[in-house]
Amino acid sequence: MGTNKFVDKIRSKYMPNTIQKEVPQQRSLGRSLDPVKVLERAARSLNCDIGVIQHLRRIPKLMKGDRDLLVYLVWKTCMLPNEEIGRLFGMSYSAISHILSSMRTRIKEEPDLQAKYDLILFTVQDTLTSAWNAAARPNPAGWSTPNPGAGRSP
Repeated sequence: MGTNKFVDKIRSKYMPNTIQKEVPQQRSLGRSLDPVKVLERAARSLNCDIGVIQHLRRIPKLMKGDRDLLVYLVWKTCMLPNEEIGRLFGMSYSAISHILSSMRTRIKEEPDLQAKYDLILFTVQDTLTSAWNAAARPNPAGWSTPNPGAGRSP
């Protein structure tokens, strides 16, 4: 596939910052991310206690915005279903759905919130990039497709 420098150059030129769910290849890259690492890294950048967010039934009102932003980030970057995100945060899939609905609207309407999200996304970018690099490496036989014999005649 080339050197890591070449791969990084191509990825930065053609790979979007966020994964597009409509593109199957990008969806598989999102699923290769470790949501716990993304969450921990993002929580550190927000200076919030992830333990409180994950384990308290009711979190303090001041932490709600950060929690909602973290839920949105994990949803956008890791391509997890709401049920799995709910397990990660100690919430129901329905609560996650309400948070995501609210965040999609708020991100569009509040430039400060969009800027905060972009900053957190930038902070976790190296976690995303390292996962994407690992997912993009060819298999040991040198084939870059899952079925190396496809399309070949005997």
